[in-house]
Amino acid sequence: MPQFIQSYLDRLNYDSIADFLSDLGVKLLLALLVIIFWLIIRRLLSGFVKKVLNSAAISKNMPQRRAKTLETLICTSLKYVIYFIVICQVLSQFGISVTSILAAAGIAGLAIGFGAQTLVKDLMTGLFILAEDQLGAGDKVELNGISGAVEHVGFRTTRVRNEAGDLHIIPNSSIGTLVNKSK
Repeated sequence: MPQFIQSYLDRLNYDSIADFLSDLGVKLLLALLVIIFWLIIRRLLSGFVKKVLNSAAISKNMPQRRAKTLETLICTSLKYVIYFIVICQVLSQFGISVTSILAAAGIAGLAIGFGAQTLVKDLMTGLFILAEDQLGAGDKVELNGISGAVEHVGFRTTRVRNEAGDLHIIPNSSIGTLVNKSK
């Protein structure tokens, strides 16, 4: 073995390498446990949301389509909130400062917010469409002169398939006139 390799190996502190690997293993195990914990929580909360909305649909005569639409939106929102929590917790396990990331995300969010006013308008309009039960999946509608069946109502867009089979994806903020033929 060459002399420079032998001198390098002699200077290595094998105890610190073992401590590092042991610490890394513990951190990886904790990160895995955090991920598993939050996946279980997500599944439980999604089941709870489904059960509550199904019972609300039965007891309050809520249309099943509306319950399904709300279920999809709530579960999707819940999923992204849980992903954000998991990412923050896993990063903090590895010693990465989450507060600086949150501060940077806040500033970036503010900057993006100024540039994404149409997106915010789409989201707010979508929220009011859902809250006021103006339309839901399965409704026969006419939106801005487009007639068809609503396939999906989201926070940002509404998807309508016309009788020819064409799918129209309409940003919620651009919905000017709405005729719901199912109500």
